[in-house]
Amino acid sequence: MEDDLNSNTLSDTPHEKEKSLNPAGETANKILSNVNKIQESNYFQKNEEKINFHLNEEKTVSLCDVTTEADLIASPLSKYRRIDSNPNEKTFQTGFETPPDSYSNQSDFYHNRNFNRNRPSTATSNFYRNKRSQPTEEDLSHALTLMIKRRMLPDPSIRPKVINYAKKLGSRKMLDEEYDEAKQIDLAVDIMFTSIQQDKEQEDIRKQNEVIQKRLEIVIQKRKEIDEKFNAMISEENQYFEEKVEELKEKHFSEIDNFKSVWARPEAIIPFNKPSPQIFQLRKQQKSMALIRDFTNAKVLKKQADNLERKEASQAIKRAEETMKAEYKQLMDRQDREISCLKDNHQKNIANLELNKEKELKAIKNTEQQLKEKLELTKSMRKPKVMVPILKQKENPNTTGIITYRTRTQVNKFRNKSETGRLPVKMIDVNRTVNTMTPKSRRRKAIQSPQNVT
Repeated sequence: MEDDLNSNTLSDTPHEKEKSLNPAGETANKILSNVNKIQESNYFQKNEEKINFHLNEEKTVSLCDVTTEADLIASPLSKYRRIDSNPNEKTFQTGFETPPDSYSNQSDFYHNRNFNRNRPSTATSNFYRNKRSQPTEEDLSHALTLMIKRRMLPDPSIRPKVINYAKKLGSRKMLDEEYDEAKQIDLAVDIMFTSIQQDKEQEDIRKQNEVIQKRLEIVIQKRKEIDEKFNAMISEENQYFEEKVEELKEKHFSEIDNFKSVWARPEAIIPFNKPSPQIFQLRKQQKSMALIRDFTNAKVLKKQADNLERKEASQAIKRAEETMKAEYKQLMDRQDREISCLKDNHQKNIANLELNKEKELKAIKNTEQQLKEKLELTKSMRKPKVMVPILKQKENPNTTGIITYRTRTQVNKFRNKSETGRLPVKMIDVNRTVNTMTPKSRRRKAIQSPQNVT
């Protein structure tokens, strides 16, 4: 308990140890310590929110902001350190001197704003590594010279830096009234900006082609899936139809066999083997003649009854055959109708599947065709060449390149400079001019030397 109390004390003096032994004093010290911690956390949280807010404000990037990436990497890490070690040294061949205590570019502003932020240990090594890999002023000058004389575009990695360098050099040429060189530099800057824009357009086209290609692959895959789905459904329908046909054939064969067995039984002839009343009458008379021993008439009646019976039996057989044929024909017709209905239903189902397939594939095929046309159009387009833009007078003069504070100051002085200077006029030979206008009589005679007199 005593060790815990001693650990919370701020000093080892006896007076403070006595205070720490007091429970009320210990509670008060803890409360004050917690309040201080809360205030410190709120303070750092507010500062962090301000820093994040300022960082979010600087996220907007334009085409001109591309040129500041190198400046951001090569910018100083100290708040009070300038890019130029010597404030009076002229940089970038502009002839401008670094004004004291000023930001040389936007990177100073970013680093001076965020100099209190903690960074990983690898950031410092990356900073010096990137600083050593930056192009020198000689490299930028050589690249600009090749651009002006041979129209050779600088490497894309240093093109923004060359533009920035050219803008500064062009401003210096303007201040020195070297307008031909300034015009060439402005033309080179416009060409490099045009090339950057065209490179961006080409990159956009490439990304667009990738998106179109991915969409085309998705559409083709979807079309294949639809084809496979409906082909499977059609195949399933065909298989079902064949199975139903086989079942129906077996049923028909069974019905035919049953029909044959029915007509092969004797019971099927019963409706057709009933004799006529005449045969009954003749057989009755024949029997009566045989009973009275009149065999001659009995024989005659028997012969008549037999002939009539053979005749009626032949007619009964014909009626039975006709009835059997009619029933068999009805059986065949019914079976044919069943087969026909099965085929019609099968064809109808196939037609519906084909129609649904075409409906679903129609939009897919149209989309696929449009994507292929777009892809072929972009592929057939020739890569655009860097065209020399038509320069317009006073059109967005400050929208390209980033100039430093000192350059901007000198340009503003040049812009606001009074144009009321005097002409460089000086009298060369006043005596000669006056003598030509003075009459000879009024001219002062020259004193002759003794040599001339002799």
